[in-house]
Amino acid sequence: MVFLSTEDDSDRATYRAMGLVPDADEFEDGIPDYDVSRYDTRGQVRAVNPDPGITTYDRTVDLGIIQGGKEMVFFLVTALDADHNLDNGTVFPCLRRDADLKCTLHLKTPLSVFFSKAKWNLDQDPVGRMPTTQRNIGCAFSDQCDPDHAQSSTKACPVVTNGQKMCGWMDSDVLQRIAGPSYGRLVLPKEGATVSASGNLLMPHVLLTTPSALPGRWMLGFEDLNGGGDRDFNDAVFLFQAQASSAARSKVLNPPDASCAVSRVRFTKTDTVPTGCATSQPAPSYALATDCQVCGDGGCASNPTPTWHPLPLMRGADSVTVDVSGTPGNQLCWKVTHPGGAPACLPAAVQVNVGYELTPVAP
Repeated sequence: MVFLSTEDDSDRATYRAMGLVPDADEFEDGIPDYDVSRYDTRGQVRAVNPDPGITTYDRTVDLGIIQGGKEMVFFLVTALDADHNLDNGTVFPCLRRDADLKCTLHLKTPLSVFFSKAKWNLDQDPVGRMPTTQRNIGCAFSDQCDPDHAQSSTKACPVVTNGQKMCGWMDSDVLQRIAGPSYGRLVLPKEGATVSASGNLLMPHVLLTTPSALPGRWMLGFEDLNGGGDRDFNDAVFLFQAQASSAARSKVLNPPDASCAVSRVRFTKTDTVPTGCATSQPAPSYALATDCQVCGDGGCASNPTPTWHPLPLMRGADSVTVDVSGTPGNQLCWKVTHPGGAPACLPAAVQVNVGYELTPVAP
């Protein structure tokens, strides 16, 4: 369970109190209206809450490492009055269809489940438009924009690549929010996103897009009405951020000298986290090696697998002296690694000083 509730509105009311958790917040700020960190991925209360209360920490859930080549299916559970009105594009879910795909048994329920995999959905598409919808992701949503007549709408925006006008996707305040430092300054380009028809008359409920200028980020928006309704696909929008790994390796710090070996090294560094980013993320780790090159036949080449000595350093400014005489070598280098995070919040090594001692090598 990624989130037990996606409500982020200006009241504490929930439909018939059917939610898994009560609405406990009245701010529209991009943070779900409950204490997300209090619960684990099974929806159970944690023994220890790492961040009590509703805070900015609660807008993010770590999905962990997902094996490549696997299909991921997301779902949204909604609680809302059932409605069957073809004039506004809503229908009851369908439990049984005949050979012509006509519904022969409808389900009237206040609870619906919508899947990112369209063929798992129960509701039918009463419009049958192909594609189901198109949206300009960098353009602000307006309920005055008719997607069927976007070319003539003053509320639509042209797509940069071809000039085709499309209605916007997310509200203007959401576009402003994600453009701030907390979301990595995401400025969505004015490009189109398409929701394809399912091909079997079942209603798709997810718009998935990867902005071309934002590699490693995906945005997934749900449509929460059976039959599609207004087909805005912005009722609950999630940003998926792949972990941006960070690693750097220095060049060799001392000239080759076969008569000497590096015996001790003093390593001093200062690293910082960008303003507005959480300091709870892991600290970068440092290591050094004395066999960073392999030399012979009058030349040296980089050693891809040197013997690294981990450095016990704290976050921020710190220094340590280590004995490296156990792995004799005269090609000194260092590296810094970080497990990853949002690109705008990766720590930076702003200053590094390295001093070393050489000892003669016995002939």
